Amino acid sequence: MSAAQTAAAREACERRRNVLLLYVLSTFSTTSNGSMTFVLPLSLDRLGHPLPLVGTVVALIGLGSLLSRVSGGAWYRLVRARWLTAASFALMGCSTIALGLDDVVLFQAFFAGLCGFSFGLATTLLLALLIDIRPPEDSAASTMSWYTAAISAGYALSALLGAQSIERLGYGPAFFTSGLVALAAATLTLTFRLPRKAPTPAALDPRVPPPPVGRPRTVLSLPAGVWLGTLLGFYLTFIADTYQTFYPIYAVGIGVSVGTIGLLKVVHSIASTGVRFAGAGLFRIVPVAVVNHTMTITMALALVSLIFVTGDTILMVIFVILGTCRGLLRVTSATMVAEERRGPGVGAGLVSGIYNAGMDLADLFSPPLAGALAAVLTIPTTFTVIGIALPAIYYTVWFAVRTGRQRARVQT
Repeated sequence: MSAAQTAAAREACERRRNVLLLYVLSTFSTTSNGSMTFVLPLSLDRLGHPLPLVGTVVALIGLGSLLSRVSGGAWYRLVRARWLTAASFALMGCSTIALGLDDVVLFQAFFAGLCGFSFGLATTLLLALLIDIRPPEDSAASTMSWYTAAISAGYALSALLGAQSIERLGYGPAFFTSGLVALAAATLTLTFRLPRKAPTPAALDPRVPPPPVGRPRTVLSLPAGVWLGTLLGFYLTFIADTYQTFYPIYAVGIGVSVGTIGLLKVVHSIASTGVRFAGAGLFRIVPVAVVNHTMTITMALALVSLIFVTGDTILMVIFVILGTCRGLLRVTSATMVAEERRGPGVGAGLVSGIYNAGMDLADLFSPPLAGALAAVLTIPTTFTVIGIALPAIYYTVWFAVRTGRQRARVQT
């Protein structure tokens, strides 16, 4: 084997190692964050704080995460990604541990927001890293299947970690345990051996000045595919938050037992996580676009069908379908934005920041908006309106993007 072949083999091995480590870090990030968000509201309620105050403090986690997305993407550069990511995890771990040190609500509100900010920053950097270091022989769909599966697995572990920590150790140690997971991730991040340069995207048109990195107009000049993938991420998150928040309320009112509702959540989570692991094989057979359109329409139809079904068995089938749609759309939306990294002048950091911000916005606004609609229209009508309106918005934008691309091809 020649020296060049040996170097290429070594580089490929390093890429594989880095990608596997990144999957582990993604699991650690959601395990720590999910455990903290499980413990925090229970801790605040135990201290006797009113429910609106509990909700406000918990909302600061999502707000902090949202505020970190675009700025974190703008700061991202491959050459400094290891230290930025390690620092983000260290801040996440320390702020989580701090939540267990004092019961003063302002103290907890500050560190809850800081937890959210550092989590958002760390996960934005992780996705940007994955986009940049993905082995060229691996498809974006396969890579994003494993990445989103790792995220989902972390959230599944987080509930177990949070519950067991409270039960066996108490609230303060539960925060400490969650923080230790993030600090372990910070230590693991330092073992990355990253290349000095990211893959070079397609050349810019020499007649067009390069976009100024990190400025607002840079964000607005991102390719349409990034915005379409972000809209899809918003779409799936908004619909999932709507039925996960309001279906249990509606179900109890029509006589579905609380035990059945809990079982529906379990089968939904299993389907959403399991299908992501299977996605790596699925996308070798079925094109991403076919899965994307099928799941987008199916998810909306499944949401509307919830208002017509009361039987336990059929409800379980519907929640398996909803979980499958959510899992696959999480993969396809991430694939759409990852593939745009090859476009001219596109940075992985901003791509990751915008995409994650879209899902944060849905998490922030879907419960209050859906709740306001339900207060005026009832929950069943709200499911119908959302199940019709969101696909209509998505496909209006999708058609506009497709038409624009066809015109661009004709002009060239």
